[in-house]
Amino acid sequence: LKQWMQTVQMWAQDEAHHVLPGNQWGKAVNCFPNAIGLGVTASPIRCDKKALGAENGGVFHAMVIGPSMRHLIDEGYLADYRIFAPESPINFDAIDISKSTGEFNKDSLIKETHQSTITGDIVDHYKRIAMGKRGITFTVDVESAKETAKKFNEAGVPADAVSGNTPDDIRQNSIERFKSGQLLQLVNVDLFGEGFDVPAAEVVSMGRATQSYGLYIQQFGRGLRPF
Repeated sequence: LKQWMQTVQMWAQDEAHHVLPGNQWGKAVNCFPNAIGLGVTASPIRCDKKALGAENGGVFHAMVIGPSMRHLIDEGYLADYRIFAPESPINFDAIDISKSTGEFNKDSLIKETHQSTITGDIVDHYKRIAMGKRGITFTVDVESAKETAKKFNEAGVPADAVSGNTPDDIRQNSIERFKSGQLLQLVNVDLFGEGFDVPAAEVVSMGRATQSYGLYIQQFGRGLRPF
């Protein structure tokens, strides 16, 4: 295997904002010392401020900036959008921020989210703004995903909660029902933030607060695929 790795001439990595020299993606890159590399991402930014560029300790030696989101929308490659931002019921002053990642501390975020009214608010705002449209809802943990899906169903909105713990066949069944319109809400925990392409999605509900611009635009982007 090592001998073969020496002969590889090129590697390519999607979601390349994850690639740092010391992590699993960076270690994979180091397996191919004689290859040139291509990293692709819609969000070349990290909440922990660690550099992607080699001159500052990262992996990549050059950046090629592609067309902007607005240009792709104007050309018909992405769908246009509207953003509704009701006042958040979460007490952000009570949430700790990790010094190492720059992101909200997970336990602190989960605690304050559960103490807020955001679960019911998501359902109410969906009914008011986008009733009948197919939506992806992001939540902070499995418990909140299940509770949000339950409230959607009680409100007459067919919904499934899915997570990394959901068996593949059940998750795929939920996705197929969502595509066909039998299901109007896929409620998930960071599951569909990257690499998930279901153009049928018309609405994205952000029930998972974040300090990360990169995470936000990745999740936001799930609703931009033209159907």
